[in-house]
Amino acid sequence: MGVLMEKPKLWILTLMVSFAAVNATLFTPALPEMGTFFKVTPQEIQLTITLFLLGYCLGNLIYGPLASAYGRKSILKMSILFTIIMSVLILLAGDTKNLSLLLIARFFQAVGAVGAMKITLTMISDSFNEQESARALSFVLTSFAIAPGVAIFIGGFLTDWFGWQSTFYFLILYSVIFFYLATLLPETLPNDKKQPLCLSTSLSNYKHALKNSRLILGGLIMGLGTTCVYLYSTAGPFVGIDHLGLTPSAYGLYNLIPSVGMLLGSLINAQVVKKLRPISALQFGMYILFLGSLWMLLTFLIAGASIIMLFLPISFIYIGIGLDFPNATAIALAHSHNRSYASAVLNTLNMGTAVIAVLILSLIPVLSTNTLPILLIIATALALTLYFLLRKKVNQSTP
Repeated sequence: MGVLMEKPKLWILTLMVSFAAVNATLFTPALPEMGTFFKVTPQEIQLTITLFLLGYCLGNLIYGPLASAYGRKSILKMSILFTIIMSVLILLAGDTKNLSLLLIARFFQAVGAVGAMKITLTMISDSFNEQESARALSFVLTSFAIAPGVAIFIGGFLTDWFGWQSTFYFLILYSVIFFYLATLLPETLPNDKKQPLCLSTSLSNYKHALKNSRLILGGLIMGLGTTCVYLYSTAGPFVGIDHLGLTPSAYGLYNLIPSVGMLLGSLINAQVVKKLRPISALQFGMYILFLGSLWMLLTFLIAGASIIMLFLPISFIYIGIGLDFPNATAIALAHSHNRSYASAVLNTLNMGTAVIAVLILSLIPVLSTNTLPILLIIATALALTLYFLLRKKVNQSTP
């Protein structure tokens, strides 16, 4: 029992939580080149993002029952292995110029990749209380802060020098390394708490989770923060590369700036939660998130798009997200009956919100430079509104 309840090493969880985000974003500087390669429109090639997010969203529901029945560690390793197989299929799609295979493989690549973040959050919830979780998540989510920006930088360099396929060769190597790291983690679910796979039990657990208003509101707030990340990841390359004339590698280099913003937000949160409750720290993040999107919208409308005004406001938004994710997660999961199922619902709401936003973006017939800031201000205004509802629930102490 002592071995089973060993706390996982935070440095491994810090890396692991970024696995899906890297798989989602590393290739984005190659989107314009991929559109040319497959002879499709920007809206059509953006389906590689939309379907990934859809797979990310739906995949969470699979891992709740599996992680409760077979334990966290074995399912984590299985999910990473499945991701590797899908990356190989994506390369095959490139060799055969088969867009349909590319899109299908991207969907299932996400189904595999989501297991890493979902199970990482569950392991943290297994091992720490609410206050400890908020602080632990601040450090763990630093990788979520740094990794996507670094991934886009690497993706831009690889695209410029070796073509878009090289980004997926890199993801295969990256996934193999993470499979090894997963073998170093302990199992955090005791044997006596494992639940056999049963459809009626799974539905009952999900039904119970959906009645938790703190979980629902926390998931939606996280989702609107994630929406900002993926709206930027999807529309940003077309603003930066097509409209502002950046090369993929230059665009990737500039993307290190927003990463610093989210890293800063995570480090600020690690200090803030020592003195404030997670709900108060979350309020701070919500205001920053909204002001950053307002800043981008006003500068785009008044002065037009520019390189500086694309990346600096996004950096400010990312500071807010650095406070949003750990606190919303800690609040949402703190009073959950079954944390594996609750974290599955949390991540489904999180990514489902982003799926809807990116799908809306893909349906806009003509993308202007103002499309991105307009969608960002809508997302952050909704997040701020939901925060006040969540604060009311927390103050009433009713899950």
